[in-house]
Amino acid sequence: MKTKQMLLGLTLTIMTISSANAKSTSTDWTAKLKPMTEGCASVEMYSLSQTLKESIVNQKMEHQNNEEITTYTLENATAFGQPLSKIEQMQSLEWGHMRLYFKNNQFMSLRSQFKLPVDDYGDVVRNDTMGYQVGEGMLVVSLRFDGEQKTITCAY
Repeated sequence: MKTKQMLLGLTLTIMTISSANAKSTSTDWTAKLKPMTEGCASVEMYSLSQTLKESIVNQKMEHQNNEEITTYTLENATAFGQPLSKIEQMQSLEWGHMRLYFKNNQFMSLRSQFKLPVDDYGDVVRNDTMGYQVGEGMLVVSLRFDGEQKTITCAY
């Protein structure tokens, strides 16, 4: 009887460890989102690998005033080494944005990895620890690190 109890206990322990390891494995979105670090280049979200798709627990599309907003809620995901909870992409006829939602403020340390655009959008209006703005009016590209909302936004 004691042997059966020990075997049952050992089996439950192994199952618990296996389950914890499976849940702790995260999906890395860095390669897909890397264009954001290169002057806020746009990220194409229509062709996702099966691995990335499996980390999406909800996908919601909204249409408002000629804008299409797609929100991807993620589980066990990271980007640039930081825990990522959501991705929002907004597109319209004249502008758009890609917004990453992080689980904590450690993402703020990533700012130095995000470079200015090399295309001719105009003059650099602002370039600081919170992001940058290049160009003005309709030809503007901006990056914003928001510690309060825990987001990085590339707007174009």
